[in-house]
Amino acid sequence: MDPVAPSAIPNDSGVSPRELETQEIGRMVHLFGEAARRAREAEFDAVEVHGAHGYLLNQFTSPVTNRRNDEYGGSFENRVRFPLETVTEVRSVVGPDYLVLYRLGAYDGEGRGVTIQEMQAFAQKLVDAGVNIIDVSGGLIGPSPDDMTGQGYFLPLAEKIKRAVNVPIIGVGGITDPAFANQAIRGARVDLVAVGRALLANPDWALAAKRALDQRT
Repeated sequence: MDPVAPSAIPNDSGVSPRELETQEIGRMVHLFGEAARRAREAEFDAVEVHGAHGYLLNQFTSPVTNRRNDEYGGSFENRVRFPLETVTEVRSVVGPDYLVLYRLGAYDGEGRGVTIQEMQAFAQKLVDAGVNIIDVSGGLIGPSPDDMTGQGYFLPLAEKIKRAVNVPIIGVGGITDPAFANQAIRGARVDLVAVGRALLANPDWALAAKRALDQRT
């Protein structure tokens, strides 16, 4: 394998990636679009572009992993250029009437990386580029940071992103309790919640959640 990244910075495992050439970035934008095309042709209802959890688009957004000196690095506008080009390509390929989501890595860890103000501005740019729903999660710290516990640990980030845009916002972070999920929506903290690990543990979680909530009303 020939690992690549925005910059040639060794990862936590000591692997040193190669810095992507500018023309390679353009090729990857095209490949994201082709993946979205296949998803629509396969009759999925939506596509979600993954820009969180330290994946490539997230690496470009964060100043921790992006130390480029060209149009794809340095300033905030340059760091979000590749993700925005990707979203623009995906929207062009799937057409105007298809749902496009973006998983936003809004937090890289305490005292480093992106700021919430940057991510609010980025969210606005994502909407302008054609994103219908924003799924707010962790950035380089991943989906399950050691210093965050309890249900909905990314909800405070989602609430701040929600104040910056006028599209539905998804809240995540170890949500397992239907009542908690319901209250997060009823309290207008977020518009939707994503449940992952609880569904892996119980594929009928949604049915159980409905029954539990019906009994409360």
